Amino acid sequence: MVASDLTVRLSEHFGAYIACDPSLLTEATSICTHYAVTPEDLFYKWEAFAINNKLPKSEPLTVDHARELRNIIAATVNANAAASVAGGENAPTAQTPLKPSSALNRGGRIAGDFSAMLGIKSTPNKSAAVGGNAFQTPVRSASTNFNSPFGGPGATPASASAYKPSAGHLPLTGSGSQLAPPAPAGKKTSSRVSLAMATDPKAWNYRYMFEKKGERSQVLDDRIDDYATILRTAYSIDESEEFGDPSLPSQEPIWVVGRICPALPAPESSAGQALRAKAATRAKAGDDEMSAFGLPKLAETGVVLESSRTMGSGNRTPLVFAKGCIVKHTPQDVGTGGAATTLSLFPGQIVLCRGINAGADKFSISEICFPPPLPLAVHTVDEALDHSYSPNKLNGSSLNIVAASGPFTSDDDLKFAPWHRLMDQLESGGLPCDPSTDKRRGVPDTLILTGPFLSSQHPLLPFSTQTPSDLFARHFSTRLQTLLEKFPSTMVVLIPSTYDILNIHSAYPQPSFAKEDAVGSMGLPKGHVRCLPNPSVFYVNELVVGVTSADSLGDVKAEEM
Repeated sequence: MVASDLTVRLSEHFGAYIACDPSLLTEATSICTHYAVTPEDLFYKWEAFAINNKLPKSEPLTVDHARELRNIIAATVNANAAASVAGGENAPTAQTPLKPSSALNRGGRIAGDFSAMLGIKSTPNKSAAVGGNAFQTPVRSASTNFNSPFGGPGATPASASAYKPSAGHLPLTGSGSQLAPPAPAGKKTSSRVSLAMATDPKAWNYRYMFEKKGERSQVLDDRIDDYATILRTAYSIDESEEFGDPSLPSQEPIWVVGRICPALPAPESSAGQALRAKAATRAKAGDDEMSAFGLPKLAETGVVLESSRTMGSGNRTPLVFAKGCIVKHTPQDVGTGGAATTLSLFPGQIVLCRGINAGADKFSISEICFPPPLPLAVHTVDEALDHSYSPNKLNGSSLNIVAASGPFTSDDDLKFAPWHRLMDQLESGGLPCDPSTDKRRGVPDTLILTGPFLSSQHPLLPFSTQTPSDLFARHFSTRLQTLLEKFPSTMVVLIPSTYDILNIHSAYPQPSFAKEDAVGSMGLPKGHVRCLPNPSVFYVNELVVGVTSADSLGDVKAEEM
């Protein structure tokens, strides 16, 4: 790794300030080169150091901190070397299971995966074999200059990408007894695409019964503070102007940041009985619908703003939209000038509002601003050219992706006729361009399959003479094996559903199919099949793909006001 490349990668993870400090840059570069530590690993060690020493989130890495990190890393290396000598060269070393760090929000960096949003911690896993796991996908590192709280396209650094070995290029592996036969002459035996994930799939192996409510509430609270920083930067709000508490009366308009929530039902009290009676009257008239979660749906008179504990002690304040309220959907939007006739809100949405609490326990909004959109995917020109025109990749042809979602059979039988029709089309050369002609779109480079494959709700499954694993192996694994033998360059991605009977977790989000089951009882072919969690954000070449079996947009739309 040359010095310039190392400097760029250090700047991506720590920020541009590290390149402006020669002493700090020299120290960090020396640590990376002397102890064979990647910039990403150094950044994680700095996060752990900051948490253990209770440093403020806004405190950057300094020369003194870097020197202390050097001492810690040197002690770790020396201890490992001593243990290796004492136990023999082949002695196994203990490894710490990967966990999503709650300190990823430090210095403006925000965790980009759903597990971090829920405060999920992973369960320690068994040590992997030396040969690796053919059913797990390398992780694509996230950029520290990405200030969005979602894992998305912008979480991809410009230099370290899924297309280079440094970002975890996908090796294709297989056991000697299950290797596919040689491909026919003139057909590629390796995939034309590269696949990488934005988060580590191992982090999804989480035991929900050990989850603490305090951890989840803390993460949800922190996200409001994170959004406050993003919105302040996006809408150019001066640092001297602090965000206020909407629950407290004020004489001047103030800026507030909070989460949109529905007003909860009236409490069990004498005063609450009168309110519930009024609500029941409105419900009979059809004016007060209940959501799918048993809470009142958002209505103009039933919206509250939940503040963080830092900015508003976690209070929920009823909102009133003043006449002529200005709506801004992006920082570049000049606003409606009070001419907006509609406003779209949904529970959980975090917004920036300007208004005043005149003392009536309500916050009157005169201006409401929405978060900026996610940044676009980042990749270099060389990467795009390599994948589009390299002879061992696409070689100038278009990228072909086919996606299919279960259930793959009707409730009347377990013959999986729709699934077999799909595979017949793919084995014939791809999906047809036009039903009236024989022209086809070509063999897919990537086949994305989303469950349920074998639904636990299927009425005939309890009466089947075959086990679920046998059914899966007979209908799915066999057809995938045939497809991959005929077209070895196809990459298959399997994502489970909460209804899949073969997945060990039925709660959302859920991990991928277990490796032992996938290569064992389920009979999936190795090499070009990747089992990913639900939901997943992964990269096919420079294309960002987000997949989930849940209808997230439908759920949000159903609760939208």
